Amino acid sequence: MNSLKQKRVEVVILGGGVAASATAIALSASGIHALLLVRRDRTPAMAEAIPTTAIPLFHALGVGNLVAQIATVGRGLENRWDPADSIRRDDHFLLVDRAALAATLLREAQLRGAVVENISTAPAISQTCQGVIVTAMHKSREFDYAIDATGRAAVWSRPVQRIWHLVADIFEASSTDQVPALALRRYGMGWAYRIRLANVATIGVLRPRQQRQGVFPQQLADDFQLGNAGIRWKGRRAAFVQWPRRAVEQRLWAVGDAALAHDPLSGQGVRFALSCAIAIAAAIRTWRRSMADAPLATQFYEEFVATERDRHCALLQTLYGSQFDFTAVRNRAAIKPSEEETLYPQLPPRAPMKEPQAIRFNAKVEGAPLQIDGFIERGEVIRLPDGGAVRWIGGFDLIRLRDMARHPIPFPQLIERLSTEGVEVARSRALLHWCCAKGILTSEL
Repeated sequence: MNSLKQKRVEVVILGGGVAASATAIALSASGIHALLLVRRDRTPAMAEAIPTTAIPLFHALGVGNLVAQIATVGRGLENRWDPADSIRRDDHFLLVDRAALAATLLREAQLRGAVVENISTAPAISQTCQGVIVTAMHKSREFDYAIDATGRAAVWSRPVQRIWHLVADIFEASSTDQVPALALRRYGMGWAYRIRLANVATIGVLRPRQQRQGVFPQQLADDFQLGNAGIRWKGRRAAFVQWPRRAVEQRLWAVGDAALAHDPLSGQGVRFALSCAIAIAAAIRTWRRSMADAPLATQFYEEFVATERDRHCALLQTLYGSQFDFTAVRNRAAIKPSEEETLYPQLPPRAPMKEPQAIRFNAKVEGAPLQIDGFIERGEVIRLPDGGAVRWIGGFDLIRLRDMARHPIPFPQLIERLSTEGVEVARSRALLHWCCAKGILTSEL
């Protein structure tokens, strides 16, 4: 074994996908250059429909314009999860080839100072009190931090817990621009989706593992308006929910799918990977600033990932019912959120309730780690009745409501006060109704 190099890069990242490159880009903003160990596996081309809620995250990383060059904006969502209640909406998505997105971000990470090394086998890792030691090809190097961005392989983050459910057979077919950008169908014991990118459609058929792979159901060909010819099988991918025992193990951090592999139904994989990158960069900056803040940084990231996991699994149980085994998650001690990107609820498009005559602040406020100006600081959050927490919505600090509505205040008057702080009337009304529904504000009749 060779001796350790004297000159060290601070962070080593195992992986070359979206999560790995986004993390390297986020770190580079603080002058932290990473080494990416990349296994050059062939990634098949397939379309990805990214919710537009991820756009601010791309811009936060400084790659929004770059992604816009390889992505198109698609319109239209057709949801037949419940065949008796089909939903059609004019939703917008970023449509992009998954492989092209990963390659673009990897090149950008290199331009910003990251070093990429190709590997053929996964390197071993061990930890010391001062950092981590990575050994590959009989060569050992020491780093301050290590990041596992190997997706569901979770090479450095085992053991993992999985909720086995479905696997996805991926197909490709020609398409037209007359169909919605994204279509969902309930199908037997599983479901299927179609994403249109230019004149090609990616179709995923998710079903139990024991069913035969590579066979495209005729029913879906008709439902997705694909015709009978030219449907090509691209491969099979795992679609189960998975997470490691801990998202942070001393100086080893899991990011993206290695931290939490989502069910594809949610469409949140890319958004979560970007959020992880921003959160890890803030946590490492905080750790570097002061070793005394290391526990705070670790707590922040563990809560960040645990909250995403709890909410995702709860959503899936409402969709799959008894098919989804949520017991293992429900029985564990809940760790709840405290970070803005995770806690960015979508405001309802219209008021879900009648306007009360007067309202007052009725929430519990407590201390928790927060991401503020690129660092983790201890601050105040509003604890929700379900155990979750929130601080900001759309950039508005909800703690301000404590000051505005400490005593009962007429609903129209609070709308007016929010308007003076730059929150438009329609958004103020939606925000207050959301707060009433969550128990942050209570009605005073």
